[in-house]
Amino acid sequence: MIMHMSSASRWLDPYVGLGYEINDYDEQPDERHFKTDFAVEFGFKIRFNLKTSFIFKHPRFIGIRLGYRLTGFAPIKESGLLLEVGAGAW
Repeated sequence: MIMHMSSASRWLDPYVGLGYEINDYDEQPDERHFKTDFAVEFGFKIRFNLKTSFIFKHPRFIGIRLGYRLTGFAPIKESGLLLEVGAGAW
C-alpha cells in the first residue's frame, strides 16, 4: 500500500492509501487459491509526544491511525473500520 499524508509533523493529519491486497478465498485448508484485490484506505493519523519523566529516559512518541478500508472494486468485497497503534517516530 502506498500512503500519502500532507504532513508528518502535525499532531492530527488526514491520509489516503492505495494498493493491492493478496487474499486466500479458498476455505479448504489443504488448497490455496490466492487472489489480488484493489484496496483503498482513508482516515486520520494522531500523534502524541509523551514527555520525559522519571519513567521514560527519553521523549517517547506514539501514534494512532483511525481509518476506513475498502477491498475490491466493482464489487466491493470487504469494508471496515481500522485502528492501529504504533510507537516511535511513526
